[in-house]
Amino acid sequence: MSEFIAMSERGHGNESCNLIGSLPGLMYRMRCPSSNWLFLVFALLLSIDAILARKSEQNLHHHMTKREIEHYFGVKDHTKIPEYDISSPHHTDVNGRTMSPFLIRGDVGHSDILHYDLHAFGSKLRLRLRRNRNLMAPNLVIERHHGKGMVTTQSAPKNKYYLGQVLSDPDSLVALRGDTSLMGMIRTSRETLFIQPLSTHLARRVRRNAYSTPHLIYRIPTQEAVSCEMQSTGKDRIKRSTLYRKTREVNKNGYKFLEGALIVPKSYEQKYGTDKFATVLLAIANMVAGMYQDPSIGKIKVYYVVTKIVVMESTVKLANFSKIDSNSKKLTQMLKWAGPSTLKSINDPDHYDVFSYVSNEIKSGGLAIANQICSKAGAGNGNVNADVGLQTALHVAHEIGHNLYLDHDGDVGCPQHQYIMDAVLPSGIYAATWSNCSRRVLQEFLGGSKSWCLDNTPHGDLPTLKPEYHGKLPGEIFDGDAQCVMQYGADYILSPHQKGVCDKLYCFNPKSGTQLSRLAPIADGAPCAERKWCISGKCVDNGKPRIHGGWSAWSRYDSPCSRPCNGGVTFRTRTCTNPVPSNGGESCVGESKEWKICNSQACQEGAKTFREEQCLRKQSGSVPYFGSSSLCELYCRVGSLVRGKGTVEDGTRCKADKNTYDVCIQGKCRPVGCDHVLDSNAMVDRCGKCGGNGDQCFVISGSYTASHTVKGLENADVVQRLLIGAYDVSFKMRQSSRNYLGVQADNGTYLVGNVSKKRAGSFCC
Repeated sequence: MSEFIAMSERGHGNESCNLIGSLPGLMYRMRCPSSNWLFLVFALLLSIDAILARKSEQNLHHHMTKREIEHYFGVKDHTKIPEYDISSPHHTDVNGRTMSPFLIRGDVGHSDILHYDLHAFGSKLRLRLRRNRNLMAPNLVIERHHGKGMVTTQSAPKNKYYLGQVLSDPDSLVALRGDTSLMGMIRTSRETLFIQPLSTHLARRVRRNAYSTPHLIYRIPTQEAVSCEMQSTGKDRIKRSTLYRKTREVNKNGYKFLEGALIVPKSYEQKYGTDKFATVLLAIANMVAGMYQDPSIGKIKVYYVVTKIVVMESTVKLANFSKIDSNSKKLTQMLKWAGPSTLKSINDPDHYDVFSYVSNEIKSGGLAIANQICSKAGAGNGNVNADVGLQTALHVAHEIGHNLYLDHDGDVGCPQHQYIMDAVLPSGIYAATWSNCSRRVLQEFLGGSKSWCLDNTPHGDLPTLKPEYHGKLPGEIFDGDAQCVMQYGADYILSPHQKGVCDKLYCFNPKSGTQLSRLAPIADGAPCAERKWCISGKCVDNGKPRIHGGWSAWSRYDSPCSRPCNGGVTFRTRTCTNPVPSNGGESCVGESKEWKICNSQACQEGAKTFREEQCLRKQSGSVPYFGSSSLCELYCRVGSLVRGKGTVEDGTRCKADKNTYDVCIQGKCRPVGCDHVLDSNAMVDRCGKCGGNGDQCFVISGSYTASHTVKGLENADVVQRLLIGAYDVSFKMRQSSRNYLGVQADNGTYLVGNVSKKRAGSFCC
C-alpha cells in the first residue's frame, strides 16, 4: 500500500487544502473548500483511469473473441498473439499540425495527399501518403459467381488506398487504406508493422478522444521454419509450402503493369462482412503494390493493378474442390476455373495476368504455378494463399514472385529468414523488401522480351507515377497550380497576384476573378521564383545550379520524302534534352528540325508538277496561278477566277521555272542549288556546269556576210559548224532577208527549219 499527500493552495488568506490517503482503498481525510475538493478528486480519478486504461490496452486480446483474434492478428489462439500496441492516429497538415475534425471529414478519402502522425512502440511516426491511383482498374467491379453461368456484379469500393513513407525514414514503405481510419502496413528501417482500427466495443476499453479512432498495431512475429517442396509436371513447376506460404510472380520494364484478379470463397466474405471484405482485399492488394514498387526491387518497377474481384458462392459447384482438399488440388482446380483468362489476349476485357485465390479455408501456406507470367502454354497462371489477415499481403507478393520466375532466397544463395522470397513468412526489418537475388532475377525478366504481356495499360485511363518523382518534395511533384486544383477544382490556378508568397496558398479563378485561401502554406518544393522554392512557408534559394540546355544527337532522316521525283524534302529532328534547361538555364540555340532534298531525279515527261497536283486535290479542273508575290501560298485558277488555297505542302517548288529548284518548307521559300542541296549557292556557269567557274568552255563568234542568192534547199550555205557539246548557241539575222536559218544534222536531216513556211528572223537553240 503506497501513501501520498497532495496539497493545493490558492493564496487567498488562510485557504488551504490537505489530502491524505492511500491506495487502493482511496481512504482520505481532507480540509479545504468544496471547489478544491472537487478538483482534487477529479484529478485523482483521472490518474486512476489512465492507469487502468493502459492496463486494459496491454490485455485487450483477452476481451477478443476467437474470430476477432484471427481478424486482427491472423492467428488462431491467444498463445500466438504477437507484440502489439494501441494508438490513435492524428490527421495533420503538411507541417504536422493536427487538423480540425470538421475539416478532416471533407478531406480524408478525397485528397490525393494525406499526412498522419501516430505513436507505436514508443516511437512517433509521421506519415506522408499519396493515393495509389494505379491500384484499381477503371472498370473494376465485384463479380459474384453463383453457378450455371449466373454472374451478378456490384460496385467496388472507392479508391482510398495510399502509398508513402515515414518522413524521417527514407528507407520506409507505407501502404494504407486512408479514410477516417487506417488499415495496412508500415515498414520502417527497424521493423514491419500492421495497423487497423479497433471495433467499437474494443475501442471502449482503451483510451480515446472524441475525434480519433484507436488502432491496433502489431509487429510481425517470428515464424517457425518449414520446408518447401518442388513438383514438376512437364514444363509447369509447382512450388508448395506446407505452412505459412509459397508462390511466385513479377513484372518487367521501366514500369510494368501486372493485372491481377483477387478471388475468394463465400466464407471469406462471411468472415469479414459483405460490406468490408472487398475493402480488406484491396488493402492487401495495396500492400502488394507497395512491395512491387519498393526501391529494393530495382530500376524496373511494377504496378500491381486489380482488374477483378470475384466471390465464389460454392467452390465445389464452380471449381470442383472443397475446403478439406489439399493446396495442390485447390491450385489445380483454380487453374482450370480461373486460369483460362490469363491465356486470353491482352486486349480482351476479361484478361488478367495472374489470379490470387485467398481463402480462410486454407489452413496455412500458399502454392503457385511457377514461371508462367506471359506464357500462353500450360493451364494458365495463378496462386492460392491462406488468409492470415493483413499479413496475407506477404503471402500474395511471395507467390506472385514465383509466378515471375523467382526462387526462394535460400535456394539461390541469398540470406534466409529475412526477405519476401524466404521459404517462410519472414519477420524483421526486411520482411517486405526484396533480396539481391530476387532483384537480379526480376530485373532480368522485366527487362527482357519474356515480360511482353506486362507492357499494356489496363483498359481505361490509368495515371502513372513516374520513377523520377520518387524522393522528391511534394511541391516538386505538385506545383502551386496543381495544389489549387486539388483544393478548389480545375478552374483554379496559383494566384498571379501573390507571386513569391509561400506562407499561404492563394488560388485564383480567372473566370470569376475569385481568390481563395485556407491560409495554409504552399507545400515544400513548389517553385516560387527562378531558382527558388517554398520551404517551411518561405521562398528560398533551391541551391541548384543553372543548367543550360544542350541538343541531343540528330535523329535519322526517317520522315517520308514529300515527292517521288523532281526533288521533295525530308527532315530529321533533335531535342533540347541533353540536358534539359533548368533552374533558369538558357534554352538551346538553333533549329530543332533539319531538312534536306530527296528524290531529286527528274519525273517522267508530261508528269504533273506538285502544285498542279495540289490544285487538283483542292478543286477539280483548277491549275496553279503564279501571279502572287507570296511564293509559298497556293493559288489555283479556274478560268479567270483565282482563289487562295492556303500554304503549299513542304517540298513544293517556289516558282514555275523548271530550272529553279528553290522549295517551300513550312511556308518559306528556301534556296536550292543546282546540286539539289538545300540552302546551297551552287549555280550553273556559262558552260552549263553546276558549280563551275566558266573555264571549261570557250566562245566562238562571227558574222556571215556572204551574199547568198542561190535558191533551193539543196543549195543552202553553211554559216557555222556546231561542235559537239556546244552550249547556248544563238544566231540572229541583222536585217530583213529572203533567206531562212536552219539547223541540219550531218546526215542532211534538218533538225530546225521549215523553209517553206519560215519567215526571216532569228533562231536560237
